[in-house]
Amino acid sequence: MNTSESKAAGIAVQTLPEINAGTITREPLAGSEKVYVQSENMPEVRVPMRKINLTDGTDITIYDTSGAYTDTSVDIDVHKGLETVRSWIESDGDSELYQGRDTKPEDNGIEDEGKAFQFYNPHLQRQPRRAKKGKNVSQMHYARKGIITPEMEFVALRENHRKWNLWPCVKTKSAASWKQNLIPLSVLNA
Repeated sequence: MNTSESKAAGIAVQTLPEINAGTITREPLAGSEKVYVQSENMPEVRVPMRKINLTDGTDITIYDTSGAYTDTSVDIDVHKGLETVRSWIESDGDSELYQGRDTKPEDNGIEDEGKAFQFYNPHLQRQPRRAKKGKNVSQMHYARKGIITPEMEFVALRENHRKWNLWPCVKTKSAASWKQNLIPLSVLNA
């Protein structure tokens, strides 16, 4: 590691090391491909899924938690971090940026300041955001107001993905077809 240092927010910052591209997993996982379930209601919401090829020639699609690193179309710079995914919260007018406190060694679980900040990266520091006076920015608050946030849409798509495949009647949203086509839990849990 290069030992040249600079001062940022009162913290001694070491120059960041070069990262060998071969040490970061950037390739698709073998026997599968990353796909996305696109929201019909919010074009900016895409849920990552992994389509896994099975040995019998079929496939199964599951929620993919590998993040942007296994999406070869995403430009990754580990020194700058990932793009923000909550840009909608900036435009709703209910929150504001504020000056947060300086990082302390205890925040990293270490008492020695030299060790606590050895990997500090000023590019990865984001300014904190809070609700404006008299406002509330919780998911529960928005749900009670009947507002569906992108996070809610994401979770709904993620959690209901398999139901769409198992229950074709869900797409029709017909109560009668629901009753006719209910699958016993014993079958789903088998």
